[in-house]
Amino acid sequence: MNKFVISVASLSLLAGCAGPAVKDSQSIQQSALEQAKSVAADQNPTEIIASTRDLQIEAQREDLYFFSPSYMEQAESAMNQAESALKENKPSQEVIAHALTAQQYFTRGLETKQTAQQQLKAGFDGLQMLRDLESDTLLKSDFEDLLDEMKDLIVLLEQGKTTDALAEQKAFLADVTELEVATLKKRHFDPAEVAFEKAEDSDAEDFAAKSFEQAQKALDALERFIESQPNQREQIQSDSQSSIRLSQHAEHVSKAVQPLLKLKADSAEAHVLFVEGLLQRIGGSLQSDDVTHLPLNSQSIALAQAAETIYKQAQAVGQKDQWEQEKSQLQSTINDLQKQLEQAAQSKDQGPSETTNVADNTESQAPVENPAQESINNDVASELLETEDTEVKDPAEAQPASEPDNEVTSSNSETNKTDNPEDTTSETNENSQEVVEVAEAEVSDATEPDAPQTNEPLSSPESNADSVTEQTTP
Repeated sequence: MNKFVISVASLSLLAGCAGPAVKDSQSIQQSALEQAKSVAADQNPTEIIASTRDLQIEAQREDLYFFSPSYMEQAESAMNQAESALKENKPSQEVIAHALTAQQYFTRGLETKQTAQQQLKAGFDGLQMLRDLESDTLLKSDFEDLLDEMKDLIVLLEQGKTTDALAEQKAFLADVTELEVATLKKRHFDPAEVAFEKAEDSDAEDFAAKSFEQAQKALDALERFIESQPNQREQIQSDSQSSIRLSQHAEHVSKAVQPLLKLKADSAEAHVLFVEGLLQRIGGSLQSDDVTHLPLNSQSIALAQAAETIYKQAQAVGQKDQWEQEKSQLQSTINDLQKQLEQAAQSKDQGPSETTNVADNTESQAPVENPAQESINNDVASELLETEDTEVKDPAEAQPASEPDNEVTSSNSETNKTDNPEDTTSETNENSQEVVEVAEAEVSDATEPDAPQTNEPLSSPESNADSVTEQTTP
């Protein structure tokens, strides 16, 4: 009895799933029947249908109606049968078999979508290009025909005929190019053709023959270029605009010429004055001098020269502004570089050094290039100190005995030194100069001829003389 029920369910399932043939319909149905046998006792048919419905929603969201139409149709057919069987209280195994069949069809459909997007990528790219070009709105019927062709290619993949699908894709791509050209003509050629037809309606072929001929050549060239170079979108747009303007020019020339053919003396003069008025309007905007005493051609030349002068002046102002801006930027850069140089010089000058300030009896540091030079500096400083101490201790020996004012001068030496350190006697300067000469001689003897010289001198004669003078009493 069980076998009979299963057999009936199998026949019902196979009959209900009739539809577009796919490569694995029989295997899917057989697998669902066998799986239903094993789970019918443990699984609730309602739960299985609910999970199948979730998979159906995903398939709809992925648009399997387009990307896998055959599998989607088979899956929804099986799903309907499962829901009908559940409502009719048919055996659980039959309900589950239909639901599981639908699940496998939905799953295969999702897999087919990925395969189609890979195998037929060129075709899908062509469809997207047409959407970007708005072919789906400008030529909606033709675009829908292409969609049907793509679905046919996908059906071949569902049937396992991949080679045939790839071969037919070439013809599909040719149709894509054809629709691309048709769309470009719709967007760019048709407006140019409408403008040309307006020129024809104004009898431009008779009254503006040269202008009309130029417009016609531009229109023909535009059509040929669209057909041969559809990928050159920017150039197509530019050529379309040029063609439209040439046709409009031919139209306006034709309309302007026709009244001239009927002119008499008075009306001809009025026409010339009208043209002259147009030139004066331009001259007034340019604030140029009155040139109505010149022929019309000369008036146009004068106005052109005035416009050129104004243009050059404006260009010169713009260049000056740009130069000022560049100058400001360069000056800022120079200032930054000067600051960097000053900082570098300060960091270079900073360092340990040792000099003697006799007036304040303090020691300060100065950079020393090498140990030999440092030793020489120390020796000179020591000798200066010894000489100064000697002269301070026995000032009477340095002065002639015949001068009676030595004691007064000696007693006021400290006050003079503080109040006016630069007011010294010639004899003190001579003593100071002798000390400096001795120091320089020692430095000269101690320094090797080829030894590197320091960047900073030990001390100048003037500075040494000042230091000594401050401690020497007159």
